Amino acid sequence: MPTRLKRISVALDDEAYAKLEELALSSKRPISSMAVVLLETVLFPGGRVVTPKKKPKEDRRGGKREGAGRPRKKQSNTTNSGESSTEQKDSE
Repeated sequence: MPTRLKRISVALDDEAYAKLEELALSSKRPISSMAVVLLETVLFPGGRVVTPKKKPKEDRRGGKREGAGRPRKKQSNTTNSGESSTEQKDSE
């Protein structure tokens, strides 16, 4: 799933990586999530409230989208007697 969050790459020495890994394991988090928590703790010492932005209604999932779902079955050609044209050809 694509994300709107920015991504960075960080090079760590063995000691820093081991400490990050230790913190992540003790918090039962992936290493990348632990790095985010540590960065946000330093960057936003008082904390911050994250409120997700609402997407415009047409961009939200779950609504009717063009091409969504199964294609409709084609209706067969019927005659006045109710038989389809293919059935008539077979009976002739």
